[in-house]
Amino acid sequence: ALGLLAVAVLWAGLLDGRGRTARAAALTCAVALATTVVMTAVAGTGYGWLGALSTPVSADNWSLTSGLGRLSGALLDSVGSGLGDLAVPAWRRLGLVVTVLTVAWLWLRRAHRVRLGPVYALALSLLAVFVLGPAFRPWYALWGLFLIAAAAPDGRVRRWASVGSGILALGMLPSGSPPDGAQLTFAVAGGALALVTLWWMFLMSEPAVLPARTRAAS
Repeated sequence: ALGLLAVAVLWAGLLDGRGRTARAAALTCAVALATTVVMTAVAGTGYGWLGALSTPVSADNWSLTSGLGRLSGALLDSVGSGLGDLAVPAWRRLGLVVTVLTVAWLWLRRAHRVRLGPVYALALSLLAVFVLGPAFRPWYALWGLFLIAAAAPDGRVRRWASVGSGILALGMLPSGSPPDGAQLTFAVAGGALALVTLWWMFLMSEPAVLPARTRAAS
């Protein structure tokens, strides 16, 4: 949903006339719905995956709010309170409320013409979901880090996001386990190939750039 919001905002910037925000939102929803229908039909999975979205968070999940809930529950149990079992659900709900407020604040900041583009706002929103959400997986951080590396203003934050996303992408798989030797080899080889490709593209573009600079200097 957050991604669709960013797409709608970007699309609205390309439209003219009145009601462009509403038109962009409608077009974004239509494209998303059509894509869902087509890809589900092609994959042949049916729509059973929709029900899986409501799967509850595992009891042993170690998100920030779950950890705080366990700590609070242990403290409540130690003083003889009967509220210990309510601590984890309460912290998770509080985390969701704070996440919603944070996301709303980010997008309202953007609406008030603060220097915060839709992609950067999306990145910070996804990081808020990662930090405060009820479920935790290390690769969830990549949702926001990739976008910060692409959309944040030039500076330390953008550089560190680039480094962090590269390390996480290589060091953690969606399975939650570290990569084995073969997977790490393929990942490093792919990264090396990307660097060689970028270097080759730079060399190919250099002859076209140098004459232009020479003409500008003359």
